[in-house]
Amino acid sequence: MHNTSRARVRGVAALVATATVVLGGALTALPAQAATCTSSPTSWSDLQAAFAAAPATGAVICLGADITHTGTTNGGPDDSIDVPAGAAVTFDLNGYSLTVDNPGSGDGTAVIDVSTGETLTVEATGGGTLNLTTSSGGAAVGSSANSDSGTIVINSGTIDLVSGFDGAALGGGQYGSSGPITINGGQVTATTLDCGAGIGAGEYSTAVGPVTINGGTVTATGTCGSPGIGAATSASGGIVIITGGVVVATGAQGAGIGGGFLGAGGNVTISGGDVTAISLTGGAAIGSGAVYSEPIPAPGTLTLIGAGTPTGTSGSNVFASSPTPTVQPGPDGVSFTQTTQDGDETSPIASTRIVFTTTPVIPPTTTPATTSPVVNGTVPFTVAGSPKLASTGFDGMLIVGFGGLAAAAGALLLAASRRRRA
Repeated sequence: MHNTSRARVRGVAALVATATVVLGGALTALPAQAATCTSSPTSWSDLQAAFAAAPATGAVICLGADITHTGTTNGGPDDSIDVPAGAAVTFDLNGYSLTVDNPGSGDGTAVIDVSTGETLTVEATGGGTLNLTTSSGGAAVGSSANSDSGTIVINSGTIDLVSGFDGAALGGGQYGSSGPITINGGQVTATTLDCGAGIGAGEYSTAVGPVTINGGTVTATGTCGSPGIGAATSASGGIVIITGGVVVATGAQGAGIGGGFLGAGGNVTISGGDVTAISLTGGAAIGSGAVYSEPIPAPGTLTLIGAGTPTGTSGSNVFASSPTPTVQPGPDGVSFTQTTQDGDETSPIASTRIVFTTTPVIPPTTTPATTSPVVNGTVPFTVAGSPKLASTGFDGMLIVGFGGLAAAAGALLLAASRRRRA
C-alpha cells in the first residue's frame, strides 16, 4: 500500500514538473534555429556561383569563411553578386565577414544586385559583418543604375553600406526607384557620398517604395539633394514606417526623412523607437526637400501613434515645409516626447527627435482567493488568482487550470502522507 502511494506521489510530482516546463516554454520561446544552409562558399568566385545557381525559392547561402574582394577599375559583372531573376535568396553571414570595395568607374554595377521581382533577406546567425562600397552609380545593396530595386529585408548583422556616386547605399541605383525595404534588427549604416538617399531611391529616380524599420540601430545619410531616408531630387518621400529601433537619418538639401531637393514630403508613421531626423542645408527634418524659390513643396504627413504632445512642426526651413504631426491613440502605456529645432537662413539645420517609451501596465487585481471544499476526505487547499482546482482523491483526480499546480501537488502529497499513517 505504501509503495503504491509513493508511486502515485512520484507521478504527481512528474506531472507538475512537466507542466512547469510547458508553461515556461509558453512564456519564453526557444531561440529560433538557423535555416539549413544550401551552400557555404569560402571565396569570392564561389559566392558569385552560389548566387547564380540559386533556385527560385529555398536558397540559404551561408558564408563559410571571411571573404574580401577588391573591384577592378572598370567594375562590371566580375565585381557584382546577382540575385537570379525572380528568385528569393537568404544570405546568412554565419559569423563571418564579407568586404567588397568596388571602385568601378561609371558602369553602374551594384555590389549585391537585387532588381525588381527579386528578394534578398540578410541574416547573421552567430553574428557577421557586411561591408560593401560602390562608386559606380549602383547601390551597395539594391539595383544597378537604370534599374529599380526589388525587396530587401535585413534581420541582423553589422551592415555597413557606402555608395559613392548617385546610387542609394541601400535601395535604387542611379535613375532607379526602390522597392520595399524592411529592417528588423542589426546595426545598419547606409551612406551616400555623392547624391542618392542613404536608404531609398537613387538620384534622378521617380519613386521610393515603403521603408519599414522595426528594430536595430539604423544610421542613414544622404547627400547632394537627397534625404537620409526617402526619395531623391525632385521626388516625393514615399511611405516610411518606424515601429522600433534607434534611427538617425540625415539629409542635405533633402529632408532627413522624406523628399529630395525640390521634392514633396512622404507619409511617415512612427509608433516606437528613438528617431532623430536632420536636414543640414535647407530641407525639413521630416517633410519636403529644399527649393530656392516658390512654390515650396508639400510637406507630406507625420503620424505619431501613442500618448504625447507633438511640437508645432517636425523641423522646417525657410524654403522647405514639414507637416504638423497627427497623433493617434496607441497601446496602453505607450507614450512619446518630441523635441524640434527649426532652421532659418543663417542657421539652416533643422532637426527633430521623437522618443517613444513603454510603461508596463499593471493588470487589475485578480479574484480573491477561494478555499475548495473537502471532497472524499482530501485536505482543502487555497487557490489565489487562478482557476479553481478541485480534487476527488488520487483515483479520481481532476485539476482544472495550470496556475494552481504547485498547490494541488502539495495537497496530494499531504493526503498521501495521511493515508500511509492511516
